[in-house]
Amino acid sequence: MSKERRADGRRARIGTVLLEGVQAFAGGGALLSVPVALAMGKVALAMVMGLAGIGICVRLARHRRAAAGMAPDVPLGLRAGATVAAAVLAVAETALLAEATGLPVRYGQPGFAPSNWAWVLAALAVLFWGQRKLLLGWARGRRNAAAGAAR
Repeated sequence: MSKERRADGRRARIGTVLLEGVQAFAGGGALLSVPVALAMGKVALAMVMGLAGIGICVRLARHRRAAAGMAPDVPLGLRAGATVAAAVLAVAETALLAEATGLPVRYGQPGFAPSNWAWVLAALAVLFWGQRKLLLGWARGRRNAAAGAAR
């Protein structure tokens, strides 16, 4: 009986020491996590401030370019036509992409999620702005080529 008591007492002390060690380790981890969180917060803040600085620089560069008198050389009617053409192409291509990939965008489709519309809107935006820039560049190039040939 006394050997069993000694073994149980020893096990209890070992268990107590282990539990206190785990608690000390957790407490040290909690104290260490505060400076780590502060450092990570400072890194995130630095990234946000850097992006804001880049945005300000880009905006100032655009203002300087506009002040230098760089007017768009594509007439307003052609610009509007290119914008409408880019919009129509973007809608058609996005519809084809949604159907070709089987993306469920209608409420009755199995697997429908409202977040699928985020993909559709992102595709619309990328296709519209990319094609608009492409069409305006093409129109600008044709206009410059025609002006060069007339000289």
